[in-house]
Amino acid sequence: MRSVRARAYACAATAAALLGAVTLPAHAAKTAPTVVLGPNLLPNPSFESSVIEPSPVPQYATSQPLLPVGWAVEGATGLFDHGQHGAHSGKRAVTISDPASTPRDFCQQKTCVNDPADAPRASAQEYYSETPMWRTQSAIPVTAGKTYELSAWVSWSLETIDYGAVTDVRWVDGNGVPVGISAGPKLIADARNSPALAWKQISGTVKAPAGAKGAIVLLGDNDGPWNSSLTYDDAYFGTYTVVASKPRKK
Repeated sequence: MRSVRARAYACAATAAALLGAVTLPAHAAKTAPTVVLGPNLLPNPSFESSVIEPSPVPQYATSQPLLPVGWAVEGATGLFDHGQHGAHSGKRAVTISDPASTPRDFCQQKTCVNDPADAPRASAQEYYSETPMWRTQSAIPVTAGKTYELSAWVSWSLETIDYGAVTDVRWVDGNGVPVGISAGPKLIADARNSPALAWKQISGTVKAPAGAKGAIVLLGDNDGPWNSSLTYDDAYFGTYTVVASKPRKK
């Protein structure tokens, strides 16, 4: 009888200990932090509007317009294509098709020479890209010290191992002079002659440095040694705010 009672007391003590381990006072329970994204600050983020289709010409009347509204190009030689060749949403997207060259070399028929553009540059020029990039035509107003999220949907038809989608944000002051650059999200091929990639979203956060009044968003393809074709669509750039969790009331 004594051993039965001992086992019963032991079971009761174990149950009480387990309950105590998983039961928290109501005032101690907390909710997870919440991320709040602001409005999309990018112009024409889905690249649907073209600069050569002013009203009243119907949208999409031209299958391969020159440039999307609000965007320009920058960097080494590449084929910048704004057309209707498959998009994540809508009908248009922006593509970079790299020739046989790298950001620092020109290559043709398996022979490479130094890129003449890759010469010593002034400090401000260091902020400009040699990698082919689609970029916002004008600086987007930002606040120094604030955090922003940059995201985009990416696909490619062919990409070489260790190369792929790379993004940057170039910060400028009130006069448009660069004051810094931040690497954005990227997506790098993990196999040589990587096969076609279906649409995949990349995202990351960047922080505006001291003195920043504007941001130039850049979306690029750093695959140079081999031909490649990489497409961006449905990009986003906006404020990223973390709202701290609050204890639940009793």
